[in-house]
Amino acid sequence: MKIREISFHKNFKCTASECSENCCHGWQIPINKDDFVRFSNENGVLGLKLSAYSIIGSNYVFNPNSKTCPFRNKDRLCTLQIKKGHDFIPQACRDYPRFYRNYGEFEERYIDLSCLHGAEMFLSEFENMYLNEYEDEAGSKPCGTNDDADFLHALDNTRKMMIQALYEVKDLNALTNTLNHMKRYAELAQEAFINGDTGYLTENPFEAFAFCMNTDTSSEDLRLFPFPAKTLEKLMYTRFYGDRLKTTQNTLYKLCRHYYDKYEHILYAEDKWANMARGLLSKYPYLLRHLAAYLIYYLYQYYFKTYEDYSFRRNILMGIIHMNMVFMLEVIYENEHKSLTSSEKARLISVYNRRAFFSELIMDDMYKCL
Repeated sequence: MKIREISFHKNFKCTASECSENCCHGWQIPINKDDFVRFSNENGVLGLKLSAYSIIGSNYVFNPNSKTCPFRNKDRLCTLQIKKGHDFIPQACRDYPRFYRNYGEFEERYIDLSCLHGAEMFLSEFENMYLNEYEDEAGSKPCGTNDDADFLHALDNTRKMMIQALYEVKDLNALTNTLNHMKRYAELAQEAFINGDTGYLTENPFEAFAFCMNTDTSSEDLRLFPFPAKTLEKLMYTRFYGDRLKTTQNTLYKLCRHYYDKYEHILYAEDKWANMARGLLSKYPYLLRHLAAYLIYYLYQYYFKTYEDYSFRRNILMGIIHMNMVFMLEVIYENEHKSLTSSEKARLISVYNRRAFFSELIMDDMYKCL
């Protein structure tokens, strides 16, 4: 099978106990039926402990309280892996942060940025990211049922054009224009799908996106970067924030509390927010390139969701939302610490992605804000 692999995928190596944002803490762990059967067949104290932390609902879940995994020891290592071997732990734990998507014709592989080390690798490689192609056995099952090859190729071509446009961004105006063109394309593609115009989607994807790149979007109602302060306020009052963050993701909890306790009234004034945003971009010139690359990585990982749900608008706008939210957290963090190093940016990306990318409820809330 053809494999498309992000360029730094093979260089990833878990930092294990040295990781300060350990993946064994802060979320539920999905387990498949094979994992559940394997755990159920275990005897003794280990079997009782596995049963106590494995829950069956609409799906199988391990560590349902989203706190620290009961098998993480004082050295922040997995006692289950130490005792039973790597093949015994849940499939999600074996794979993470490796991200696989099998589209039938090819499989794509990434390192998820919710992993701190993955985010660090992304920031060190963002200028030279590419998909390495080779033949290999699939690492995952097909992720959907769509078999429309023409549509998949059209999505692939459009994604390449969006990524190329984002790579060419040099300043704030260029980024703003590119985002509006992407939004315009999403709206036209969504309208074409609703009207049954499949030719628009599959026959001339280059022409369709090129048309949007030549469209005047200066009259757009919504400023897409940075978002207006009122839009950010709406996003912060979604299910993105919750009191349980204090015990599940303390780093993110502190940033959110800074927003509510100190910055909300400041950011609510559009002129003050604009000054803070421009000030940070001026102080850290490369930040704009980092943010554009962050959106590129989102498109790599998630734009092909459109292959199954045909939600052009949602799948493009969610990437723009995530980019804006990361930027706002960077503004708050830098104002508090007077520092925004590459490692600090990586931490912000990883804790944000862990919270926002793995909950459909949170993403639904955020999308409705726009």
